[in-house]
Amino acid sequence: MRHLIVLLLSLIIFTGCMPYTGDREKPGVYIYSVTAPPISREQITLKNNADNEADISNWKPGDINDPWAYNIPEGTILTAYAKKKFPQSTIGFQINDSDEIIYLRDDSDNIIDTWSN
Repeated sequence: MRHLIVLLLSLIIFTGCMPYTGDREKPGVYIYSVTAPPISREQITLKNNADNEADISNWKPGDINDPWAYNIPEGTILTAYAKKKFPQSTIGFQINDSDEIIYLRDDSDNIIDTWSN
């Protein structure tokens, strides 16, 4: 009887579990990665995880000190599943190696994504 109870409990517990089946990335454009210090390597990488291109003109990556630090230039397009790197020399702010928050705002100033360490 004890074995039957253990078997039934195991079935109940594991029935709702789904195996990992692939990509768990966010849909649409999001902060794919952030590389913190040293300054020469700092960068933010955005990814478009969608089937169609995304116009990210006038989107604004920023940090905890200046959430609107950089304005992505007009005509910046991310094709489907493409990534674009923005080095520190472009974005104009340093990425703190701790207690940092990176914001990604769209052209209507909506927060699309955040990253923190």
